[in-house]
Amino acid sequence: MSILKFSRSQEAAQQMLVLFLRKGIFRIPVDSIRCLQKEGRKLWIVYDGGRVSHYGKLDEVEAALPEYFCRCHHSTVVNLRRVVRLEGNRFHLETGEVVAISQRRGAQVRRAYLRFLEEI
Repeated sequence: MSILKFSRSQEAAQQMLVLFLRKGIFRIPVDSIRCLQKEGRKLWIVYDGGRVSHYGKLDEVEAALPEYFCRCHHSTVVNLRRVVRLEGNRFHLETGEVVAISQRRGAQVRRAYLRFLEEI
């Protein structure tokens, strides 16, 4: 069984995602997360250190993340800080990864990305 928890690292005042899994405890800086992808019952957290799976609901994790995370597909949440280009129905991340944007969410996602760009 895994438990998801958010904490603030005292040494860097940085928000952390903490996963308690059978194979160990993972502390992932929220800013290092590139995207979250749901595949069946598994939720994959893709971050600078690799990928880790968690059995949980994407909705619950998304609700706890900062506003610069955006649901771009029914199974994907992307960190807008890691996006370098929006092209058609795809986000291109700084690592070269491409994340699909669903047609249904397309207009909403574009507005969220434009708002994000105006704030930085």
